[in-house]
Amino acid sequence: MSLEINLRENPSDFEFDNQDRLLEKVSLELHEMGAIQFGSFKLKNGSISPYYVDLRRAISYPKTLSQMCYLMWQKISNIPFDSLAGVPYAALSLCTGIALLKNLPMIMVRKEVKEHGTQQLIEGIYKENDTVILVEDVVTTGGSLIEVAKKLKEKGLIIKDAICFVDREESDLSELKEMGIKVHSVLNVSKIFSILNHERKLNTETITSSKENLKPLSYRERASLTKHSLAKDLFYLMDEKKTNLALAADVRSKNELLNLAETIGPYICVFKTHIDIVSDFDLELIKKLQLLAEKHRFILFEDRKFADIGNTSLMQYEGGIFKIASWAHLTNAHTLVGPDQIKALREGGKKNERGLLLIPELSSVQALTDESYAKKTIQMAEDFQDFVIGFIARKRLTLNPKFITMTPGVILGEGKDAFGQQYLNPKEVIQNRKSDIIIVGRGIYQSHDPINSAKQYRQEGWEAYQNRLF
Repeated sequence: MSLEINLRENPSDFEFDNQDRLLEKVSLELHEMGAIQFGSFKLKNGSISPYYVDLRRAISYPKTLSQMCYLMWQKISNIPFDSLAGVPYAALSLCTGIALLKNLPMIMVRKEVKEHGTQQLIEGIYKENDTVILVEDVVTTGGSLIEVAKKLKEKGLIIKDAICFVDREESDLSELKEMGIKVHSVLNVSKIFSILNHERKLNTETITSSKENLKPLSYRERASLTKHSLAKDLFYLMDEKKTNLALAADVRSKNELLNLAETIGPYICVFKTHIDIVSDFDLELIKKLQLLAEKHRFILFEDRKFADIGNTSLMQYEGGIFKIASWAHLTNAHTLVGPDQIKALREGGKKNERGLLLIPELSSVQALTDESYAKKTIQMAEDFQDFVIGFIARKRLTLNPKFITMTPGVILGEGKDAFGQQYLNPKEVIQNRKSDIIIVGRGIYQSHDPINSAKQYRQEGWEAYQNRLF
């Protein structure tokens, strides 16, 4: 006898006047079993949240679990597919429940290839060009879905849809959209909070704290949260100049660099240099850049991308002919070396209250940075908040409002260049991916009218920010 027939023998589990009543019932049961908790929790992506959704607890409540699976099935019942695949490991019980509920095939993707037996990455029966729906318990950034989807696509499987039980509403899941994957959800946290509030399960303080976590903060509001003087100055500068535009001034002569600083300076918040490509560099250039930074109020950011042992990085930061620590408000570093490099750079920047940006991911198509690398990078930033003020990344990766995210590779259209650099437009970066600053280079300085181009990027970036807030 199949489970589908057994369930018909207990119709009260699923017979409600409407789906909303079942959603309310399941939400209340999840709260009662402790699957929805309030306090302070570190999420998988490294960010801190005032609430936590732990659907693993539902495996000890079979009736609730089966109702959750039924609700998920309702969301995907009209989509043609060949099998289900649960995201390991929390979603495996949900995936199995849906498969048993409707007598559907499923496959399982391992986090790592086992070293014994058949040494399979994907367990179960499948064939090339099968269409698979991914099953997830809770979606925050979509990182786990992306990881599983890539593994399945490498095996020739087709992924067009994913179903999750709870959407935390903290990402627009743009990377999944780029991969052609639509994410369906049963509940979002706003709906859960509404149900719990209606049933008087939450106090006012808890509701306020949780809603604040969802509400976008303005640059000025975030300035009041950070203790780092440079981050505070940058937030205020962006708010007062009404710009979230950074210029990537990747030019090779002093005259070109100074001309860009003078003409584009009024429209930007950050002036990013690669000082080591300037063929006629001298210390007089630095003095003039500092004067222009004061005149037009922008931050000097040397895009050095440190990636060496601590002592060597410190010497590169303080010494040589460039003496970066003496003039650059900001610089950046890869994190593959580990925290000792950050400690060393912090010593070099302490005297002048400098700041550091970490690089958890790159915008090149075949970059080796993955979700695990990004997660460890975010943790390093949390550990060094007295020096690290944010990230260079393609999207916001943490909920911590003290960190600033700058996104390179921005043009008014989209695409990629001959060297694998992927480009995004300002609206996608600021409004959808929730980054804070767009970094634009060739779109401005190679334009036939760099000033008007800068004005256009500034306007589009700022409008996207305003739309994100309101």
